[in-house]
Amino acid sequence: MKNITATLLFLRSYKEVITICDQILKIKPDAHEILSNKSLSLSLLGRYDEALTNLNEAVKLQPEYPLFWANQAIVLARAGRYQDSLANCEKALELQANDESGYYGKACYFALQNDVDLVIKNLQ
Repeated sequence: MKNITATLLFLRSYKEVITICDQILKIKPDAHEILSNKSLSLSLLGRYDEALTNLNEAVKLQPEYPLFWANQAIVLARAGRYQDSLANCEKALELQANDESGYYGKACYFALQNDVDLVIKNLQ
């Protein structure tokens, strides 16, 4: 099911992702990757508080998974909470030093700050 939600995310079918994720979470409330996919859709619809609530739950279920910290960072940056965003990127990289999601999160943070040089640095 996570592949279906990931595909729908790619197709920008955010409302459909949320609907499917809700159905899955009724059956399996601890499906942390589904919580993460739902949160990304919520954030892309501008529903940042709901997205962060879902990501917080995913982090509680899998606190050592750097992708969830990086996803939180992206949502926090979109919500204008830049310092919290950067702290979450650092947490993702602390958990796994070469984790691409942590660097991607930092690149998103710096993109929202219009700092092209640091975007490029974090994507290399």
